[in-house]
Amino acid sequence: MFSNDKAKFERWYESNKHVHAMVIRHQSGHGVDRWFDCQCPPYRRDTLPGGAMAITMSPDVEIAHEAISGLHGLVTALTGVPHDPKTPVFSLFNPPGTSGWACYIASDELAKQMAKSERNGHIWGHEVAVRFGPLFRFRCPPTPEPRAHDIRVDTISPLVIRASLRNGQHRTYTDLQASNLVSTLGAWTPRRILADGFSGNLSIVLLGKQTNVVTQPIGGTRNPVLSVTGSFWLRVNAPTLWLLRVAERIGLGGRTAFGFGRIRIEAA
Repeated sequence: MFSNDKAKFERWYESNKHVHAMVIRHQSGHGVDRWFDCQCPPYRRDTLPGGAMAITMSPDVEIAHEAISGLHGLVTALTGVPHDPKTPVFSLFNPPGTSGWACYIASDELAKQMAKSERNGHIWGHEVAVRFGPLFRFRCPPTPEPRAHDIRVDTISPLVIRASLRNGQHRTYTDLQASNLVSTLGAWTPRRILADGFSGNLSIVLLGKQTNVVTQPIGGTRNPVLSVTGSFWLRVNAPTLWLLRVAERIGLGGRTAFGFGRIRIEAA
């Protein structure tokens, strides 16, 4: 729908902002001013829980995202913690400017145990020595002003938007909408960083999107993953922007332990 032309986006938004105001009133149940004025709940830490560390192997093993299940299984085994799909123990990601992988571990205690350690493991039937780098802690995002913020979100790795069902299964959404973004952001991110006060305070208006549905292989016997790539434009309040900035650091949505959900946020 949009190109990278910011001026084009702004012209479209100006011609449609009356529609967005109606959506805001409907979603929030309050007037627009009150929605804009929603304060970001306090977070009593300077850094996010846990931290990130680079992963290297000897002999060296090059791993594409299409084969990420091998690295996922290796890290799961080395942490010794069963993987919980509702609260992932770790996220995998490519550090900027590198071709390797790193992991973010949400637990302070486990992150300290894994950082700067060398452990033996197996990947695809081969024994490897795995070295975890020094612990890097993510600083918390600054607290946004209590107003509406227009942002652009670009996917760095495919994004998995899904909801947990009562039977323990998951429903994956490929038609990206404000409602499923609110659901996945509010259900997953606060739990991972032990944050309170965000439930019921998140609001997103989807201003536009330029996305594609992709079926991403992850290797092994696991089924390919339905996911979304591209860019989307949002109008959000302060609590939502803060959580999205957290997700920019640790991953957004489901399957982050398989390298999904890396995003970049810019002001629109």
